[in-house]
Amino acid sequence: MVRHGPLIEGQHSPNLAKSFVEVQSLVSALLKDRYLVGHALSNDLSALLLGHPWKNIRDTQGFQAFKGEFVVVLSFDCLL
Repeated sequence: MVRHGPLIEGQHSPNLAKSFVEVQSLVSALLKDRYLVGHALSNDLSALLLGHPWKNIRDTQGFQAFKGEFVVVLSFDCLL
């Protein structure tokens, strides 16, 4: 038998979940006047129904060096 519930009746953990609007407002405030750096940011912004000035976005999805058009060769010979 498995007991699902608090060990002491009437004892409940506080609700730590935030509403969508609360999270959206918090993220919007965090991004204000800042650069946003990440991968495929348009997906995240659209999921949160937020916009951000394109000049303040650094999306690695569009960075050519990460698209395989440039090859970076690292040599660790100096460590031997």
